[in-house]
Amino acid sequence: MSSPPGSSTSTTRSAYIDNLKAILITLVVFGHIVEIGFKADGANSEIYRLIYTFHMPAFVFVSGYLSSKDRFGTSWALSFLTPISVYIPFQFLYSSLDITFSGRSDLIYYLVRPYWLMWYLLSLAIWRAFLPFLRVTNISIPLSIGVAILAGFVVQDGGELSIGRTIFFLPFFLVGYRLRNTDLAPQLSVWRVCAALAVLLLILLMFFGPAHEANVRWLFGREGYFRLKEPEWGGAYRLAVYLVAAAGVWSILQVTPSRAGWWTEIGRQSLSAYVWHGFFIRALILTGVSAWGANLPFAVVATCIILGVSALPWVASLANAPIFLLQHLFSATSSSARSGEHG
Repeated sequence: MSSPPGSSTSTTRSAYIDNLKAILITLVVFGHIVEIGFKADGANSEIYRLIYTFHMPAFVFVSGYLSSKDRFGTSWALSFLTPISVYIPFQFLYSSLDITFSGRSDLIYYLVRPYWLMWYLLSLAIWRAFLPFLRVTNISIPLSIGVAILAGFVVQDGGELSIGRTIFFLPFFLVGYRLRNTDLAPQLSVWRVCAALAVLLLILLMFFGPAHEANVRWLFGREGYFRLKEPEWGGAYRLAVYLVAAAGVWSILQVTPSRAGWWTEIGRQSLSAYVWHGFFIRALILTGVSAWGANLPFAVVATCIILGVSALPWVASLANAPIFLLQHLFSATSSSARSGEHG
């Protein structure tokens, strides 16, 4: 992963971003394991809510930061076709698994609705595809927040084509994109780290206290206010979610180390962990041991195993194979075009 041209901190920035991705993918995997325990008997609801407050906003923020093409052309096309190339085979695999064990036979359902965690890949493709139209300026970010708040009155079940989450998380993508030429790695200090940890602790305490009974689906960004039974105050609640999520994202940015280590490789292979870990979660559910997710030591050990296996070269190569194939196709097409010009 490279830094923007001309940067004098490319090594530091690369390690920092990979370390940040390592933290976030760890939270994604751990959060999904805890989630099945939460759904089974309501265990660890505060930890579950804390993670879901900021882990995907932060992931989307990083995705925007790493998206550098906002002009039409080959690089632009490659930027949004890359997540599509991964989405198609894994959407097929997950859908086939669901059809096999759930008995659902409505294939149209899977054509228009991303399967569970596949929503992120489809949304990423849409964000990148529309970058040339967005032309990120000072007004586009607050405008996207306004659109997302208003969309909550209109889009009630945003599962089709991941439209609900695409709109909801767009502001985080645009903020990351706006900062793409900025070195995010902070100058670590005791006070900065303490402040970040204090913010995370306050968010956690909020879920132990006044927000303990809040509907966790507000954090998913998929459903509208009428579906969440808050048509009058829905806009205010969504804005509050944005503010808390932004505080959580800022905190994670502050505590992420810049030095490379063994954990950095986990960040480099975050795509592999993302697309494969769902099969482990499904295995827990299908074997009837979902409640194991409520056991935090089990969730920690399972997360470490999943991340370790996903980082194995051959496992990561399978996850990245569609991307390599797409890049080869673009490279071959470009070479043929240049040969034709000189022929």
